[in-house]
Amino acid sequence: MEREKLQYLLLNDSYIDIAIKRYLIFRNNEEYDEKYKFDILQELKESIENMDFSEGQMDDYITLIKTKNPTKGTFAHWSAVDNLSGFYEEAPSLCAGEIQKLYSGTSGVGERVDRFHLTGKEYEKNMGAPLLAYMLAAYDYEKYPIYKEEILQKVKKTFQIEEKLGSPGKNYQLFYDICSIILEYAIDQGLEWTMLDVQDLLYCVNKYPSLITEVAVEYIQGYAKQLYDFSQNDEEFLTFIKSKLPIKQLEERYSYYNNKDKVNKIRYLLLEQILQDGNPDIEELERLKIEINNEYETNIIHSWNNFRILFQIYFPSIKSRINDQLRKIHTCIREIEEFQGMSFSDETLNDFSWNQNFGTTECWLAVYPDNKLNHKDAAQLFLSIKESTISYGLVYGSNHESVGIRVLDSVEDAENFTFQKMKDKFLDVMDAFLKGNAHQNKEDTQYFWLTANPSIWSVNEIKDGEEIYYATINENGNKRRIYDAFMKAQPGDKVLFYESTPIKSVVAEGKVTQGLHVEIEDEEEVQAVSFRYEKDIKPIPWEQIVNKESLKDSSPVANRAQGSLFEMTKEEFEDILLMENKAEATLLTVDIPVIDFNKTISIDGLYFEELELLKKQIHTALASGKNILLTGPPGTGKSKLAKEICRSFAADYTMVTATSDWSTYETIGGYKPNSDGTLTFQPGLFLNSFKEPVINKPLNKWVIVDEMNRADIDKAFGALFSALTGDPVTLNFQTDEGKQIVVRPQKEVENVIPSDQEYIIPNDWRLIGTLNTYDKASLYEMSYAFMRRFAFIPVPVPKQINQELVEYYLPLWDIHDYKHAHILADLWKEINQYRQIGPAIIEDIAKFTVNDADFTSAIILYVLPQLEGLFENEIKSFIDRMELIPEIDMIRMKDFAYDFFHIKE
Repeated sequence: MEREKLQYLLLNDSYIDIAIKRYLIFRNNEEYDEKYKFDILQELKESIENMDFSEGQMDDYITLIKTKNPTKGTFAHWSAVDNLSGFYEEAPSLCAGEIQKLYSGTSGVGERVDRFHLTGKEYEKNMGAPLLAYMLAAYDYEKYPIYKEEILQKVKKTFQIEEKLGSPGKNYQLFYDICSIILEYAIDQGLEWTMLDVQDLLYCVNKYPSLITEVAVEYIQGYAKQLYDFSQNDEEFLTFIKSKLPIKQLEERYSYYNNKDKVNKIRYLLLEQILQDGNPDIEELERLKIEINNEYETNIIHSWNNFRILFQIYFPSIKSRINDQLRKIHTCIREIEEFQGMSFSDETLNDFSWNQNFGTTECWLAVYPDNKLNHKDAAQLFLSIKESTISYGLVYGSNHESVGIRVLDSVEDAENFTFQKMKDKFLDVMDAFLKGNAHQNKEDTQYFWLTANPSIWSVNEIKDGEEIYYATINENGNKRRIYDAFMKAQPGDKVLFYESTPIKSVVAEGKVTQGLHVEIEDEEEVQAVSFRYEKDIKPIPWEQIVNKESLKDSSPVANRAQGSLFEMTKEEFEDILLMENKAEATLLTVDIPVIDFNKTISIDGLYFEELELLKKQIHTALASGKNILLTGPPGTGKSKLAKEICRSFAADYTMVTATSDWSTYETIGGYKPNSDGTLTFQPGLFLNSFKEPVINKPLNKWVIVDEMNRADIDKAFGALFSALTGDPVTLNFQTDEGKQIVVRPQKEVENVIPSDQEYIIPNDWRLIGTLNTYDKASLYEMSYAFMRRFAFIPVPVPKQINQELVEYYLPLWDIHDYKHAHILADLWKEINQYRQIGPAIIEDIAKFTVNDADFTSAIILYVLPQLEGLFENEIKSFIDRMELIPEIDMIRMKDFAYDFFHIKE
């Protein structure tokens, strides 16, 4: 990583200052236990500084390295030290020479480490960065830090350093560079430090819970104070954004808000002015707010003051760092020694954006047991960090019976906060914490649904007081579905009896009489749960249950009652009983969903030269009732465009890629065998877009079929042809009740009574297909009746391909600091001389070459397969043209291409 960029990441905020200040205090505490490092390395340096590391001195040197490696807090693993000793025994002269080069070589320290490591591997001796760093520090700890990869990983996360780990030398070089930058800074601050002091700083702020927490709390409160100041002074906030945020971050936010609406459009226009050196002030922000607000009938900014608008431009620049510090605190709390043996939930962390992203000056976190659904149900060990207060102690969640009770201590400033005070408070409230979480937030009675198959037994058979038991395994010896329900059932729990086909209704109420117990079945002992009938219920049909909104997520409905015993909530149980004698038990009509075609199409993350014409063509075709087929070369963004179209109209959608194996089973549906040998109709892709399974509620889910003509259209789409042309179609399939399944267009009706036999194609339903133009000849495999239901929309490649266009795309692809835009532009133009390709393929090449500029492999992976179907002389001509691009290894590319396309020399 470039030193300048690394320096910015390390020193661009207050973390290092806070860490150094707290570390210097910590070094004088009893908890600090790292002094041995300084003593040992000082002694080693004095012992070996006069050695010339010749072969004759190697015995003494190896002995020193081996014996001084501490047993506690080792510098290097004992096996690595043994490998050094073994390397010397097998190749003493070579080992001595490599140690001399490690210490005195002129190349970078990372290269020297890698050289030693690779030489050792030739002798099957694994000597990694920790050992070699220890050897370097023994030679001169003032210049070289000791090293642990675990600490490097944590440092990278703290400072958002995105450099990937690699060889031992590369990793040590990165850590060395980090330490050297911090050392220079510390010396500038008047500290008489060495590399060992910096290593010790980084080790302690990542290993000692008290120091980790105290640094994190002060760091977060510093930002809380800054945000508070910004909330009181809009002009100061805007000035900070204009002058302090890096251009790259402003550009990223600008790109993010492109084509957004409402408040985000205000942000977009404000950033546009900043990036164009317009130097907008608060008055200009107010003008933009009025301008955009006037575009809407309602007041879109009534909840958005200037702080909230500016917050989301600023906060992403620090969000990852804030959450990393909150996560560190949460971990330190969970790992308090007195809490060992307790099982806590994953992090509940709330940064400065927790209040619906409006922005606030408070961060908070909660620690609670993992047997709670979420923090709202739990008694919590709680920490809040505000600009003027740091509070910690016990808080009860909003769903807890003790909500509102808060047992907290607080300090005004992080200077007065200590980990020990917080820990003591948590231990003080521990009894209340455990008691609060031992309480079960539910009544003793549980509620269940039991499915009876009338072909095996019916509720009438147990109305005389007889009990019925259900074994926990079925006739095949497998556990019942929803096995947990059997485990939970207890005597006295309430049960609804549901009879399946052909009754398909809840018919009675009962109770659990015995939880899990042993019954004898077929002379075998089985685990079972027993039930008793109590009273009849006026039959409540399945279709009414599945169409009640409050029951949509209940276990019986979600599982289509396919199983035996289902757990329910008290509310779900009572909702079903309420349906017995009320009007809602009558058949209810449901509206067919509609789409508003008056909405504007917005396209995010894509670029088209004639965007407005393209949007007009799409909008006109869809609004006039046409399905559309997006046609163009590979990589022009057809698939992404299809999804953006659906998003613009707020249309739910499903996306699939067509295959030559498609038949009406995949698209329309067909029979599926059940475990009992019967058959059930299983709807396919298109029918599932017209109706929700189980509850039969009408849907209007658009379908995107990528590479549409790969399928045999007549074979795969079958009955959909007639339905798309306006005619109802009766399929050769039946429901479980024996009713014929019908697919019909909506036409004039606005609502329907949900049923399992009828599929309604909404008037506003659309099918969007994509087609690569190289395959356009296959269009003739589509029937004319089918083709005329489509509008063909061309999606071409850009006409003007140049470096400027590539540089426009790069941030859209989330690629930054890319140095090869000119090569990419030249390559794109050359490819298009032979076969037109869109930006998606160029994106693949850019991402592949961002680190090492291996354009040869990128062409082999992404370009040459696109040339399939060209004449041999055209392929040869393309390969010859690649000589114009110096970065390409012509021999490797030519060898692959000639083999791939079976071209003879």
